Amino acid sequence: MTRPKQFDEQEVLSLAGDIFWRQGYSNTSLTQLEKHLGIGRKSLYDTFGDKQKLFLRVLDNYLMTPYPIASESASWPELQAMFHGGPPYDEKYRACLFVNTIQEFGMDLEGEVKKRIKQHLQRLDRCFSRTLENARKNNQIAEVDISLMAKYLTASLQSLSIMSKGGCSHEELHAIADTALSVIEEIVI
Repeated sequence: MTRPKQFDEQEVLSLAGDIFWRQGYSNTSLTQLEKHLGIGRKSLYDTFGDKQKLFLRVLDNYLMTPYPIASESASWPELQAMFHGGPPYDEKYRACLFVNTIQEFGMDLEGEVKKRIKQHLQRLDRCFSRTLENARKNNQIAEVDISLMAKYLTASLQSLSIMSKGGCSHEELHAIADTALSVIEEIVI
């Protein structure tokens, strides 16, 4: 008879995300995972599979992050919140897990990891597109090419994380965010 699990899978995925976020995939050993997660290797393998499968589950979990722009009704205020909060401003991480992963794997990005990176970027693009459409309908922004602007915002947000990792202060990050958003030309009502 097997023993029931003594841990919460979501909590373990969150803890695993924390260590992968800080150290990267390659620099995180199974021993470090065991210690950080507080579970044994057998439980780790039985529940999540090997290290790569655990990492993929962490990325899947991160794909569900509740962004301010994820709401169906998101518009200009949520767009501003997206650029003036989140991982780039978090002293603990200073970048999102996907940015870290892209930087770590570089040109070697392939397979299931590449698939999740693409899903992340597509999700941002969809959320930005919907948010821009809502902001346009609400007369909060000028007429813009929604598709092109969504891609620009996705690239700008990822760049903000890179600048944060490079040591930019919060003041500098806010100034960069304001400059990126200024391209959209908010309409004053």
